[in-house]
Amino acid sequence: MTVLVTERTSLSTDPVYRIVYTNLLYFIVMFLVPLVILLILNGELIRVLRDKKAKRAQLLRGRSSSRPASISVAAEQQTDVDTRR
Repeated sequence: MTVLVTERTSLSTDPVYRIVYTNLLYFIVMFLVPLVILLILNGELIRVLRDKKAKRAQLLRGRSSSRPASISVAAEQQTDVDTRR
């Protein structure tokens, strides 16, 4: 039966290396990765909201431009009815 034995290197036992390594990993995993994900998702959300706002404005513009024409036609018809009386 073979038994594997691992030996620690001088770098892994160095206290300064361990402090820097653990703090750097903690910073990356607990702060940097979530921040980057949040920035990407917020950017996507802002883009989608702007697209929806522009599309809604375009739809409302299309509806409002046709509405005055129908109102003016109705007003002309009402004027014609009033003048006939």
